[in-house]
Amino acid sequence: MKNLIVSYSFTGNNGLFARRLAKETGADHIQLQEVSKRKIFTIVLDVVFNRTPAVKPLGKELGEYDCVIFVSPIWFGKIATPFRQLFTRMRDTVKSYVFISVSSGSAGIVPHVEPELVKYLGTEPLSVTNHLISDLVPYNQRSNRKILDTYILNDAEIDKLLSQTSLGI
Repeated sequence: MKNLIVSYSFTGNNGLFARRLAKETGADHIQLQEVSKRKIFTIVLDVVFNRTPAVKPLGKELGEYDCVIFVSPIWFGKIATPFRQLFTRMRDTVKSYVFISVSSGSAGIVPHVEPELVKYLGTEPLSVTNHLISDLVPYNQRSNRKILDTYILNDAEIDKLLSQTSLGI
């Protein structure tokens, strides 16, 4: 089976996770890159005003893969906005897909993620996983947004998250 991981990461955690997942599974890996540099304020504006930022072409034909694994943060209950343009371009080319997120603290699977994926890609994912950074920090730090938003995964934590990830493929 030929798989591709497409990742986007603002803080670096989803990128770290995606690179390790690619290494462990033998999947190809591409990082989704934006045309313009992003800031926290830009994230808020994109989500509030439903904006879609421009992204660079991937340079690969997604239809040649059996499964595409998307690794992305969830921002305010929605998939990171840089994926919107990619999803729109590839709606009819992806055979099957999986969605994985490493997010700062939304509790469990965010209810809007699966319907949002179906809206953009036209079909249901094989699986959706939302790993929470808040589960990795001490209990008394779980409500501290600054700690959660600047936290960087270490190798042992990535190992733990990988062991808790079911690709469904």
